[in-house]
Amino acid sequence: MSGHVIDGRNLLPATGYIQLIWKMVGMLEGKLYNNMPIVFEDVKFIRATLLPDQRAVQLTLMVQKGTGKFEIIEGDNVIVTGRVHVPLELDKDNVSIDYLPKDDDEEEVIQTRDIYKELKLRGYQYAGLFRCLKSLSVSASRGHIAWMNDWVAFMDNMLQIKILEKDTRSLYVPTGIEKLVIDPKLHMQYLKNATSEDIRRLAKIPKCRFLSIPNTIVFP
Repeated sequence: MSGHVIDGRNLLPATGYIQLIWKMVGMLEGKLYNNMPIVFEDVKFIRATLLPDQRAVQLTLMVQKGTGKFEIIEGDNVIVTGRVHVPLELDKDNVSIDYLPKDDDEEEVIQTRDIYKELKLRGYQYAGLFRCLKSLSVSASRGHIAWMNDWVAFMDNMLQIKILEKDTRSLYVPTGIEKLVIDPKLHMQYLKNATSEDIRRLAKIPKCRFLSIPNTIVFP
């Protein structure tokens, strides 16, 4: 996760917390997490976690049986809360991949180099797997992300599209996710069926709340 640098600091991505809980639920269910669908709701990112060079970061994960409420704690501080469950009928939670309006034919004219030049001007110094946006429309209503077999980076690139929707040079950070549905089997099915020319997947943008913080990052 060394490529996730914001305002000069290597921070644990918000989607990294999502993957940690996903892995924990998979362990409790006795399943491989990346083969198991999962639903997150009312996720709150309370504060950031710095990834230092010289020491490990210790996080405590707790999930309540029955309610699915979870917390992630660093030291004595709660840093992430939310609810999680393994769906019994995924169709009730899932959103159609064809959610975009049929007449949305806006051309994706912005390419990787210009996308990350703009993000750098806003204070995001992404590198490596966190530079997987390949094209984007001018309004940032649609784009393509390269799948690099890494869920944390893939979902973080989705959040980058939400950032680019904001017509401002202010720094934004995610403070919450209303709902996130991950269906890895469907995801892999689309990858398997994709042609070599269309291997990049269309970004499905989750509903997120963002906080504008000029010049610096301060999580509430």
